[in-house]
Amino acid sequence: MFSGDSSNEQSKKKRNEDRGNSGYFERSKKTPRSPVKQQINNDEKLDVLIKIIHEMKMEIKAEIKQVGEELQQVREEQKEYYKEVEKLKMINETIRRENKEIKQELERIKNNMEWVEKEKRKNNIVMNGLKIDSEDPTRLKEGARNFLNTHLEVAV
Repeated sequence: MFSGDSSNEQSKKKRNEDRGNSGYFERSKKTPRSPVKQQINNDEKLDVLIKIIHEMKMEIKAEIKQVGEELQQVREEQKEYYKEVEKLKMINETIRRENKEIKQELERIKNNMEWVEKEKRKNNIVMNGLKIDSEDPTRLKEGARNFLNTHLEVAV
């Protein structure tokens, strides 16, 4: 068997030499079986990339968690603000009611004042042409009575 194997190998070498030693077919059988240096580098690069991706993933998870916590805080603040706004709305409504009541009371007071002034004017008589030089109310009344009795013949 060995003799046949060696003759086959020699005939293969001759064929390769006849083709011009191009080198394409002269590769060793051990080369494809051993790990290629480039493949090792690619595996190392992939491992490094996987580590980087894993680190980035962890960072993103941490950031997402932080954003979630911030969002929760914002929601709690919004709830507090909503409660404050509701309180302010109630206070505003109370103030509006009070203003309305005050306006109504003011209108009633104005009407009462006008009525009082009308009644006051009803009972007052304005006389022009009387020549009484006194500021004393009793003398004014006496002068007005005398005038009414003499000129209008009205007994007061």
